[in-house]
Amino acid sequence: FDLVIAEPLATRQLHALLETLDSYPHYNTLKFWRAGLGDEGAVILGEWLRPNCHLKHLELLDNRIGVRGCASLSSALHHNECLTHLIMDYNDMGDEGASVLSVGVSWNPTLQVLSLKYCGIGAEGAETIATEVIGKSQSIVDLDLQGNPLSPKGVASIGKALKETKLQKLSLADTSFGQSVNAIRALADGIQANATLTDLNLHLNTLEPQGAEFLLNILKEQKTLSSLKLYEFQQKIPNELFKELLAAVAANKTTKGKKKGKKGKKGKKKKK
Repeated sequence: FDLVIAEPLATRQLHALLETLDSYPHYNTLKFWRAGLGDEGAVILGEWLRPNCHLKHLELLDNRIGVRGCASLSSALHHNECLTHLIMDYNDMGDEGASVLSVGVSWNPTLQVLSLKYCGIGAEGAETIATEVIGKSQSIVDLDLQGNPLSPKGVASIGKALKETKLQKLSLADTSFGQSVNAIRALADGIQANATLTDLNLHLNTLEPQGAEFLLNILKEQKTLSSLKLYEFQQKIPNELFKELLAAVAANKTTKGKKKGKKGKKGKKKKK
């Protein structure tokens, strides 16, 4: 079953809840939404999570988790071999917290989805995420960094890391980089060398015409990318260029659909 906690939870209540779950293993999802856990609660969760073999999905939305809490969760990920989804949106962990957490993610063999929306992560944190999560993780396929001020430097690091990764979905929506041609070039180069990325979200980033051209050329060459979300109110990109981008994505999606639809023909058995 799924358990959702959407109200402030005292430390003693958290301890009691986790002790109860230890004796009742029929759960796979825990969601703490604005439960006021803080670093102290995250440390308790981290210690509990280490040996846990039942929890698949953990959400810690807007719980004021900082560096110390991220360090505890990172340590837990070194040992846990069951968790597949970790959602930590709206926690002000910053660069240091994201960097510490990324190291644990890189070692974990089962985590597939990591969401760090609006966590105050800048260029330094983005560089560590690029190295540890995108570059080293053997299990992460879906990474969401929406709403972080990654800056052109941080996005460029992520672009370079895309050349060797198993990532399938990446969200860089609202990350303050679109007007940097160099960042778009690095991202486009990473996509071109990538064989697994199918879904890229660049929503709420304003692109320069040259950057849009880079993306268009890559889309025409790299048919794996079949979903690209762009900010629809692009003030600098000509309408025709924007339409070409959308058409290239649609063409890739059609190509992908045709490949899925093809079935191998069975050969006729030879008569004896």
